[in-house]
Amino acid sequence: LIASLKSISLKPCPFSIINILLGETVVPYHHSIYCPCTIMYGAERKAMLYFKDDILPNERKNLPIVIKENSQTEGTSHIPPLRITIDELKENTASDFQGDCYLCPPYSKIEINIPSNFLKDKLEITEWPWLDNPFEHSRLCVKHLCADDIVIMTLNACALISMDEMNFIEYVLNAQGITPVFVITRADLMTDVEKVSIIKYAKHHLSSYSPYDILLVSTAQAIKGLKENDETLFEKSNIESLKVLLSSIIQQ
Repeated sequence: LIASLKSISLKPCPFSIINILLGETVVPYHHSIYCPCTIMYGAERKAMLYFKDDILPNERKNLPIVIKENSQTEGTSHIPPLRITIDELKENTASDFQGDCYLCPPYSKIEINIPSNFLKDKLEITEWPWLDNPFEHSRLCVKHLCADDIVIMTLNACALISMDEMNFIEYVLNAQGITPVFVITRADLMTDVEKVSIIKYAKHHLSSYSPYDILLVSTAQAIKGLKENDETLFEKSNIESLKVLLSSIIQQ
């Protein structure tokens, strides 16, 4: 039954939200991976790095040694998939590279497996790079989003709805009939009065694109609340409202 396979896409999404949803630190907080990254259930904690076919010889010089050693032959640009541990993700992903690799990483995609109860019922979470990534990523993103059950689009409360974001919502999501869940982050930086104004502004511009509540959340408050076992602070983060909304959509 196709409906039993639920998938969630987030574009873009700080990994802090993903970690909070999963209840564990899968990827270091505030760490960016500049290629599609899918997290799915697996009995063994592992990650697979898949490489692009068009990596140039000079680009290979910037790759970590473990990736260079994974090459079958020195004379070809093809690099086979590399299996690593979750703990090795940070040192082998593009945000630590220097030079051109930072903006144009060697990966076509990354897959992460963890034994999470949140993912056990064939649920997958995919995080996509932001709008200024290469066209190929955008094309693959749209194709993937059309097949997803839930699409979450995060917005920054400090710089709400840029022209690029509005164009993406109007000419990509709306044009493809995709109904997103809008989540505004960094609520902890706003006063109560500012929060009311932000939600009002967001509803004015975004309500026609989605029937779901627009949520204002704080991952910083959620992380601190979990670390300090502060239920009041975690509740204030509004992350629980996001979990409830996602659960209600998944069960439809």
